[in-house]
Amino acid sequence: MEKTKLLILRLTDRCNLACRYCYATYGGICKADMPFETAKAAIALFAQPGGKLKIQFTGGEPLLCAGLMQQIFQHVKSEGIQTAFSIQTNGTLLTRETCAVLREMRCAVGVSLDGIGEANALRVYQDGSPSLDDALAGVRALADAGMRCNLNAVVSRANQNFLGGLIRLAALLGNVHGVGLDMFRPIGRGENAGLAPDVETLPDDLLRMLECREELAALGADIRIKELEKVRAMLQAGVQENFYCYAQTGFSAAVDPRGNIYPCASFVGMPDMRIGSIAEGFRSMRQIPGMDETCDACADAAICRGGCPAGRAACGGRSETDCMMHCTIIEYGRKEYAETFMPD
Repeated sequence: MEKTKLLILRLTDRCNLACRYCYATYGGICKADMPFETAKAAIALFAQPGGKLKIQFTGGEPLLCAGLMQQIFQHVKSEGIQTAFSIQTNGTLLTRETCAVLREMRCAVGVSLDGIGEANALRVYQDGSPSLDDALAGVRALADAGMRCNLNAVVSRANQNFLGGLIRLAALLGNVHGVGLDMFRPIGRGENAGLAPDVETLPDDLLRMLECREELAALGADIRIKELEKVRAMLQAGVQENFYCYAQTGFSAAVDPRGNIYPCASFVGMPDMRIGSIAEGFRSMRQIPGMDETCDACADAAICRGGCPAGRAACGGRSETDCMMHCTIIEYGRKEYAETFMPD
């Protein structure tokens, strides 16, 4: 068995939001919570003696199961299992109390937020009301608890023109380390929603975001963009990637509330990507295909490795928008590298 480095526990299928593009409804997922026994069994299956296991809590909205998170924390502590916790949350349930729990766990926090105003309009409550104010209050609650976070945005037609504003918001909040970008996927609620970014303007939208980041960095507010940081690191080290993510190496596993196992959380609910269960064991984790054949001749393939495998699965092949995002950021990174390390 490959040495698992990242265990993703989908604590619940339930969510207090009803985001218009949510892929979590793919496959008709029911509204189940993970039993504590399932979480313990998953940790026992994937924790390696003497190794350190990263455990990420997702959902649904994982903070609906804050009590289960505390149980898991106490369990790994009592068993002497070395762990590093993280959570991906919509932020609306981040209160003084939940932040205290996360701080005790030393849990890294990612908050899903697409921007301000209409840029965040797809992230709504079950009754259709906006979630922005509560999500921002959650980020401020983290700040009050002395905690930093990262923001994660889904890039769609609704917010692609406002990505620079997302970087400015991150700087204004004061406790945001960086921003990550996920391209909209046409599955789940978003399958027929017409929310894919406009490919004609997407490169310029991304460049404006990168230039905004550069301007803020010059003023002392250095907001990291995850995708750019990866490009920078690879160019400076002079290395090439063989894989896009842990899921392609067998180093990650995602377990849903029913104990089903997938290579990563983005594949939960896709029958073809199920690789076993806690009860029956699992097949080899190396199930995800590599790059699309159309990427073979691309000069950027050594860095992006074809982009997110889950995005390709959702699009039935290479995602044009995901490809465009990576190529735009890689080109920007190459120019930045040349200006910094190879001046005239």
